Amino acid sequence: MSKEDHSDYVNHLKEVRKKMKLQGVTFAKLAELLPVKQQALSTAFQRNSVQPEYLEIIERELGMDSVNEPSAEYKTTNTPAIINYKGKGVPYYDVDFLGGFDDLGNDQTIRPSYYIDHPAYNDADYWVNVTGKSMSPFISHGDMIAVRTEHNWKDFLLGGEIYAIVTDTFRTVKKVRVDDGKDYFTLIPQNQSPEFTEQKIPKKLIRSVFRVMGCEKRFV
Repeated sequence: MSKEDHSDYVNHLKEVRKKMKLQGVTFAKLAELLPVKQQALSTAFQRNSVQPEYLEIIERELGMDSVNEPSAEYKTTNTPAIINYKGKGVPYYDVDFLGGFDDLGNDQTIRPSYYIDHPAYNDADYWVNVTGKSMSPFISHGDMIAVRTEHNWKDFLLGGEIYAIVTDTFRTVKKVRVDDGKDYFTLIPQNQSPEFTEQKIPKKLIRSVFRVMGCEKRFV
């Protein structure tokens, strides 16, 4: 990003902060819309390093116009690319995770359809699809999510983050509330519509858990 672009970006972040103060919107409130902690979001603003997809959601919440398009240099280093061979990027599987709790019948494919080289998420394990609207506006129907395996989820899981959860009968993406000493997790939708409600899932039914690192609009 050029010095001019960076300066425009910093000035835009200042405008966002002014808008937050005028509307009485706190970092705690915004953290409810994003898969980040309040302190992490505050630090990102202090360091002028708010991720573009987070900034877009914040602007929409504040009723602001989106920040200007980034420079060509920024796009080159942050835009995902499709790679048709193993060795670079993260494997993409044409598998759906529901933004809901319905049964999903498609089986996970053995081989990835292709690989996605995305600098921001190349430490993920997989890219998969999301179906449904319960996690909007952060994750929309048809988005692709980058996920990383939580190998020790039975011993520790960071509450308040978004996870992809797999059982024998369904796959779902939700924010997770961890209640210490309980034998279940509470799965929380992002969408505030009354049709989407919290659900409790017994830990014994869970087969695997993946941390959702980020999402992208479908680009293929």
